[in-house]
Amino acid sequence: MTRERMRELIGEDWKKGFFIERVEFEGIRAVHFVIYGILGRGVSSSSRLDGFGKGFVDYVRDKVVGVPVGLV
Repeated sequence: MTRERMRELIGEDWKKGFFIERVEFEGIRAVHFVIYGILGRGVSSSSRLDGFGKGFVDYVRDKVVGVPVGLV
């Protein structure tokens, strides 16, 4: 999955100033994403209802995405 695809999955929650970092873990066939800025200045100062981002990660995890044949 690309950074651009992750941005599409974020949808209307995407704001200017956010940055997506993508890190591949080839040995375990995993990709890790960090979305900088989405929680504002941190959990205690976030104006988001989902301050820890747990609901957001469930939202993204429920999306259907294509997987390259080479990874299966």
